[in-house]
Amino acid sequence: MSERPAKTRRIGSIKRSRSSSGTRSSSSSKSKNEDDVSYLGRLLSRKFPDMIVKPHPDGPALVEMRGYLCEDDDTCECFNLKMNTEEKHILLDRVKYKYGDACTLSGTDVMTRLSDVFRTMSNKGVKYNIQLYDRARVKLVDAEGRKHEIMLSLQYIMLHGIPWYSKFGFRTPKFDAEVATNELTMNKPLPPQLLKKINAMLSPGMQIQKGATFRQSAKMLEPKTDASKTLAFLELYAYLEKKLKYAYYDMWFQGTDGSVGRTLR
Repeated sequence: MSERPAKTRRIGSIKRSRSSSGTRSSSSSKSKNEDDVSYLGRLLSRKFPDMIVKPHPDGPALVEMRGYLCEDDDTCECFNLKMNTEEKHILLDRVKYKYGDACTLSGTDVMTRLSDVFRTMSNKGVKYNIQLYDRARVKLVDAEGRKHEIMLSLQYIMLHGIPWYSKFGFRTPKFDAEVATNELTMNKPLPPQLLKKINAMLSPGMQIQKGATFRQSAKMLEPKTDASKTLAFLELYAYLEKKLKYAYYDMWFQGTDGSVGRTLR
């Protein structure tokens, strides 16, 4: 394993995070002499056995935290977040993105653990605006073995009506309006030309019936267990990609009071 810079702190299973006074705490509450960085690091270390905390080069108030569960922390990453203690802002990024395949946790496991930590912070009065940049993509394989990538959250909107990260408390400022607009779109029937084009890609036993809605068609074509549907699903995805409303760059953790994260200051 490569040598870390002197200022990097490793916390978790090997060395637990300590407060600025050097004392350890097992409570989920923030101790009297504990700074925000140590507190968040301590909460995260309970969920992720291995973690790195280091200063960020963009400024003295910035700290980078990276969690991993694998053999080599230089080629594995479960998540990355940047914490700004002056602006009370946390940016969550690269969830199973860079070297994500090496992370032994699923994306659902990572987000469940992170959202638990963020809720604990909020409930204990440590208020930060927590933003997420959605890079999540899903790989689909067609019948000929070719690989294709699409945005996970758009696929999830097609199938379930909300972005994937919204399951874990992240929403855009216009979340309700976006959901309503997308539902109107997904409940419309496929246009005749699109229906004809998609059915030409399917075997006779898989044809989509006239009058089927976009939502019904998406669920019929979901290629989770049948690669022969992949190209037809991708055609549907391409048609909807610019029609569905979703600000993937502007997602914020939902506060316990029901407000979007940016209002919690």
